Amino acid sequence: MRSKGFTLIELLVVIAIIAILAAILFPVFAKAREKARQSSCLSNEKQIGLGFLMYAQDYDEILPGVHNNVVYWYDLITPYVKNTQLFQCPSKRGNTIGYGPCWYCISYEGGTGQRGASLGSIDQPADALMGTETQFDDGSQAVFCETPEQYGFNTDWPHNGIAYPGRHNEGNNVWFCDGHTKWVKFATMWSATWSGWTSQPRGLPH
Repeated sequence: MRSKGFTLIELLVVIAIIAILAAILFPVFAKAREKARQSSCLSNEKQIGLGFLMYAQDYDEILPGVHNNVVYWYDLITPYVKNTQLFQCPSKRGNTIGYGPCWYCISYEGGTGQRGASLGSIDQPADALMGTETQFDDGSQAVFCETPEQYGFNTDWPHNGIAYPGRHNEGNNVWFCDGHTKWVKFATMWSATWSGWTSQPRGLPH
């Protein structure tokens, strides 16, 4: 007795079903992978934020400065975090810096010096943004972001150096002056009234 094989129509139906399932599941898998990268990135920022705070404890409670064109903030905290791979977000292309502190309010370029804000000048450290994911709009490296309340929006740098439109599911991971981290929607960050900006210290660091 001859066994019956699949007909062409049956094979096409099976292939169509597989294609439909793939179209449904692949975006779910992609989102899950991005969620895993987001968690890894959040861990990076947690350690970077703690590196900033440990540096401040060794330097009279003064946070690291952004740079003096020779030494950058990541050079200053590397001895505390012990791992330069932390500075690379897993969702950012290229082996370049993916994070940065806030210009001027938390950390500023003090001419030839290295000086940021004092911890004592931050009244609400749990709300005051210390740093976030950074890059220029073309994807190239940015090592800090400009504070919208101080400089306004869309200055020389599109989106003030903040990763746009959000590196992880339309948002970015951020770290605060008390050391905690969280994900924030880009639309929330893109407002001068957001508490992350308004809780930063005013004026030059003390």
